This record gives sequence, C-alpha cells and structure tokens, in this order.
Amino acid sequence: MVCTCTEFAERYNFAAGPAMLPAEVLTQIREEMPDWRGSGSSILEQPFTSAAFKGLMEEVEADLRTLLSIPRSYRVLFLQGGASAQFGLLPLNLLHPRQSADYLESGHWARRAISEARRHARVNVIASAAAQSFTALPSFEQWRSSPDAGYCHITSNETGNGLQLRDFPQLAVPLVADMTSDFLTRPIPVDRFGLIYASAQKNLGIAGLCVVIVHQNLLRRPPRHLPAAFSYAVQAEQQRSHCGDGASHPYEGADLRQIKCLIELTTYFISSLVDFVYGGRVAVQQPLAQPARTDVEANLLADVAVHVTQDQFGRTAPRIDDQDWSAWFVRAHERTGERQLCFLFAADQIGLKTQALLDLIEEFRAISRIPGS
Repeated sequence: MVCTCTEFAERYNFAAGPAMLPAEVLTQIREEMPDWRGSGSSILEQPFTSAAFKGLMEEVEADLRTLLSIPRSYRVLFLQGGASAQFGLLPLNLLHPRQSADYLESGHWARRAISEARRHARVNVIASAAAQSFTALPSFEQWRSSPDAGYCHITSNETGNGLQLRDFPQLAVPLVADMTSDFLTRPIPVDRFGLIYASAQKNLGIAGLCVVIVHQNLLRRPPRHLPAAFSYAVQAEQQRSHCGDGASHPYEGADLRQIKCLIELTTYFISSLVDFVYGGRVAVQQPLAQPARTDVEANLLADVAVHVTQDQFGRTAPRIDDQDWSAWFVRAHERTGERQLCFLFAADQIGLKTQALLDLIEEFRAISRIPGS
C-alpha cells in the first residue's frame, strides 16, 4: 500500500519502495526519453558497448565514489536484480570450502538473509535481537564469532522494526552489510567493510538494480557451478572497461593471494604424498586437465597404479628417497603417444582431495591470469 501526503503543494510518497524520484530527475527523463543527449535514440535503446553508455557508467561510478569516499581498493558493481538476490550469492562468492558465515539477526531482512545463506553454507548467528522482540540490538561485546567464518553479515537498517546500527565494528573477518534502506543517507567508513550492497529503489534510483561495493581482495574465482552472471569476480572484470580512474583492476595486489594459493596447493600436495606412502601405497591417477583424446581419458580414469609389488603389502614403508617420484606424476601412454600430467592420491581420499586441489589450481590460474587449458 502506498502512503501519500497531499496537504502541501507537492506530493510525498512514504512507501517502502520504490521511493520518490526528484521532480528534476523526472523532468530530465521525460525530455531525454526520445533523444538521449543528442544521440537520436532513447537511453533505452543505447547499446551497452557504446562509448556514450560507457561514459554514463563512468559518471555514475565517479559520483558514487565521491559521495561515499570509496577507496581505490574497492570495486563498484552494478548488478541486475535486487538486494535479495545477494542473500544467496554472498556465500557462493565469498566463502572458501569448509568456511562458515556469521550473521547478526536484527529483524525481518536479516532473517531472510540467514534463511537463504543456509541453503549454501553453514551459518552461525553471532547475536540476536529476537529475545527483545527486535526492539533493541545486542552490543558488540555480545557477538560470538565463529573461528572458521569467512565473513560477518549485518543489516544496517531494519525498516520493519526500526533498528539501525549507528556504528560498525572492526572485525577479524570481512564485514558485509545490507544497506538497502539507509544507503546514501549518512557518511559511512567504507574501508571498514569487505562488501556493501543495496538495492537502488530505496534511495538511489528505480527498481531493478543492485549496487555492490566490494574490496578487490574478495574477488575470487567462484565455484564451477556458479554462473558467470552471478560471479562478483567475473562481473568486476567485465565492468572494468566502464570504470574511471578511481577504480583498480580486480586482480591488482594479487601477489599475496598467489602466495596463499601456492601454500595451500603445497599443503594438499604434501599431504597426498604422505597418504600415499603411509596409507596403503595404492594410488589413483587423477588428470589435471582433459586429454586431447577421449580414449586417453577413459584409459586414465580406469587406470589404478600400484607402485609396489604384491608381496610388499604389509611391509614397512620404503624410504622416500629410494623411490622414482617422477614416474608417479607423469605417465607415458605408449598406445597413444600421449603424456598426461597427473596427481596421485590415496584411494580413500580421491573424492575429497581431488576436487579441493582442482579448485585451488583453478583459483591460482584465475588470480595469475593464466589461460585455461
């Protein structure tokens, strides 16, 4: 229901949204609708690859960066849909395997975000206002963070019960905020957040657009099942050409993330060798890339390598430096002349470790901007 006031010369719309647009904006839209900036066509007909439309995107981003004093290390994304779409996309984009997410339960919209996040990840409610019927927020001292959390989510302003966070804590994990209902209503310390998102129809514009302000260090390659249209990293890369001088490349400062990926890759690599040597000495070959021929692939996936003779089972493990390690990773397939790079894992670990390793390799490839093959 729309609540309006007509006692004054102007009409005021107090609905939850879409909110009122300034009269000057409506006038400009009406005048430019048939011919936008002398282009001979409407803004609705402009190709998004045109120089004029790119210029418009640059203007919008520059204005937003000025209003909020957004640092260069943050990317500004203009995504389709509303803020509710981010409820499910946040854990899919921000969490690594085995990480959970912390959420502050402050009211209706926080509960909606929690419910959707639980479809994709483990959620820890760090504090709740439910005991006070959502009339007061727990203090920061009452928040109980999870040690494996990848981020902490808050709703800065709950319109249903009138609760607003006046201050924002500095946490050990990235702080993520749904600011839909109070976006651009006050100055905020953007550098205290890992990600801020808001639907446009409350305070910024018309419905159908969501603004995401995300620190570049959180732009990681998403899970393989996530479509590119819903990936923050992919969208940041695609929108890079629309950004002004104030924006940084999404992979700028990737050296630390490269090191982190290499450390994780090395950890999985060493643990797999330990499992192989001390866990039964039977391994399964797992190819790191698709072979050029399907018969080679079938041969690889069906092949189980036993690198000790049958009478060696039950004996003590051989010395590592006595083994021909090179034969364990590159195997020549004489029938086809193909050589396939493989990792070997203990058979009981193949499902878990292979997928984790492949995910790490894909992330390192994306960060390092190495072409996929």
